[in-house]
Amino acid sequence: MASMLFQLPVTVLAGNRDCGHDSYIVDAYLDPNTWTATYSHQYKKGNGVNGPIYGTCYVTACYGNRYPQCAVCGDVDYSHPHQVVLYNDHANCGVGIIYY
Repeated sequence: MASMLFQLPVTVLAGNRDCGHDSYIVDAYLDPNTWTATYSHQYKKGNGVNGPIYGTCYVTACYGNRYPQCAVCGDVDYSHPHQVVLYNDHANCGVGIIYY
């Protein structure tokens, strides 16, 4: 008796696969909700007659949360957030915007 092979389509919904979520990728999903914090640091503007001249640079840091996401079905594990800095914007020290 000849055996029959069945071909299944590759694009099957995760709900039909009963995924099990064994394929989480750390920090794969970035939550679109972000928040900012401001801090300052000193920087050298130049040299004066009596020594260096310093200025104050105000930095805006943008933060967000990244979460593990399943590579198979796309499920996001919201119970394990990882806070990350998305970028820092230095106002006047010359560094500019640093993306992470």
